[in-house]
Amino acid sequence: MYYTKGKALDRYAIRPYDDTLTYRNIDSVEPSLVPSNVSTWILPNKMLHHTRNHDSVILENGRKQQLLVNVLGRHNRHVEVMDLMTGEQWASLNPRPGSGTGWPLNDLNHVYTVLVNSVKNGTLNGYGHDESGRKKKELWLPCGFKNDRVKMEKSVHYARIVDLETLEIRSGPKLPYSGGACVALSLEIIRGEPPMICTFGGTIDSHESGKFLPYSSCYDRLRERWWFPFGKLPMAFDHGSVAFIPPRRCQENDPGRIIILNFRTESFGTQRSEMMAYDLPGGGWDLEQLQGLDMEESGSWYIYTNVSYGGPTDRANCPRDASGGITANNGRDIVNFGGIYYDFPNGNFRATRFSTIRSFDVCKKTWTVVGDLGVQTFAVQTTASEELQISVTCGGEARNSGYPGMNSPWCIVHRLGSNRPIENRHGAPAIGISESNIW
Repeated sequence: MYYTKGKALDRYAIRPYDDTLTYRNIDSVEPSLVPSNVSTWILPNKMLHHTRNHDSVILENGRKQQLLVNVLGRHNRHVEVMDLMTGEQWASLNPRPGSGTGWPLNDLNHVYTVLVNSVKNGTLNGYGHDESGRKKKELWLPCGFKNDRVKMEKSVHYARIVDLETLEIRSGPKLPYSGGACVALSLEIIRGEPPMICTFGGTIDSHESGKFLPYSSCYDRLRERWWFPFGKLPMAFDHGSVAFIPPRRCQENDPGRIIILNFRTESFGTQRSEMMAYDLPGGGWDLEQLQGLDMEESGSWYIYTNVSYGGPTDRANCPRDASGGITANNGRDIVNFGGIYYDFPNGNFRATRFSTIRSFDVCKKTWTVVGDLGVQTFAVQTTASEELQISVTCGGEARNSGYPGMNSPWCIVHRLGSNRPIENRHGAPAIGISESNIW
């Protein structure tokens, strides 16, 4: 099986860390079968396109198919697929500009993906199936920046939708506010109806000097309109992570909960150690409630925790942004990969990149270091396979590597271990796929 081969951490990692030597090692080490006691390794082959500020998804069909999908990103115009069982790779073609966007649909970075079964003709009966009864899969991208060049990015005004049968990208609905570098989830806002596409935070206009957003919104695919069930957030932010924590995870009466973490509140600085949380109502919302809610009205958000830390040398507790995140142990643990922290010691700008893999226990509210990527990187997203019990972190910034655009072409695999069984962060639509509903 392809994913069990690669370049083990102890063969490519450099101590003390050095960017150039590490990537030189990665390029030169020959892949081999990975021993069962190795927890971190790099897949044998490069991605077809170097990327960062992208997102990743794993679509699972038991051990027959495990399809890793990497979506757009800086200096990358493709949706590309890697079969983790066989190593086969393929990618989308370049689309034409879409209606209403005025910009090539595949020029998009700082994205966050939401995987859903498509809604058939906007009707309630039989949603998620086409005429033949298949469940069609779509990836929604409800935020992003156009233009690859640093300091030249501008936030987009329309969502993008990727058809996972064809890898074609189409223009989605107009966004209630233009933004890039948001976080997003699919959530069942009205019980018994298809999940809505919910987005939180982001930056409007320029990546460098734009306005950070304190807003949240959810797109109703049946009624084709935006709602604002979560109201205004306590902090405007971007480059964060979001996790859904199931009910009764720590205490019997715990509600389902959204936690937003690992974000920043200023450009190139002010990574926050606070975590914002929202407790979901047990019965969801109804139309009358949604019609009475406004994006400017403060929502019932609160600070879940604020972990103290001792600066960037504190690998476990130091906040960071632009990092990867998944959940494990049925939502008990939020696992964080890489990221970056900015500070100004003695008035001098400093950027600290992390290779750390750390885990946050949502019940004890503590961070623990659980592994290492072997490369100090950020601008990544992490995805995971429940069947294979591996996480995969692809692309990211590759400083001093000599790669085009300083984008990494590699995918790093990590096994957390049996004490932290991991979840596919894209939920039920990612699991139990069949050859009949993709490719």
